[in-house]
Amino acid sequence: MIDYDATLKVFFAEVIKYLNNRASHAEDGISYARIEHARDVVRKVAENPLQYASYQVRAENNMVVD
Repeated sequence: MIDYDATLKVFFAEVIKYLNNRASHAEDGISYARIEHARDVVRKVAENPLQYASYQVRAENNMVVD
């Protein structure tokens, strides 16, 4: 049986690890700020994935990364 909660935790941990790696190689302040915003969004979604499953909810909370 698949443990979805554990799978999500591992997924979000890997995304944070990837973003941390990208931040250390950011080319300028703008790139770094965008990566930092993405990390904040991922952390917040990881805390409550069901609440932020809707795109509309993420948009209302300024969590849309473009």
